[in-house]
Amino acid sequence: TFTKREWVLAQWPADSLWYFARIVKLHPDGTYDIAYEDGDTEHRKPSTHIRQLTPKEKRQPRSTLYGRLWWGKKEKGWVAYYQGKRRVPGRFDTIDDAEAALNSYHTQSVRSQQKQMELRAYQ
Repeated sequence: TFTKREWVLAQWPADSLWYFARIVKLHPDGTYDIAYEDGDTEHRKPSTHIRQLTPKEKRQPRSTLYGRLWWGKKEKGWVAYYQGKRRVPGRFDTIDDAEAALNSYHTQSVRSQQKQMELRAYQ
């Protein structure tokens, strides 16, 4: 049994390879809606094509909508890179915390860009 927002490996039907995905929804019939890290989704995927991560896999880098998350050996925690370029300040104990910080960093970055555009429009 998997939980909502849990990272798993799921078997993609086109090539039968296993890819990182997140559980999006649990159905009463035991199937799951999942979102792969590249943005693809599947609905009502049977649990026989989903498996939990091993301890080593839990520390593998992941892609998100706004960047990448890595387990930093030196930092002994998760680190986040916005759009693969700028490191988000901080070290995070969980991947969920790192992803939340990355999302927040994105929101702040977009607001800053909007303000700059507004200032340029008035000049």
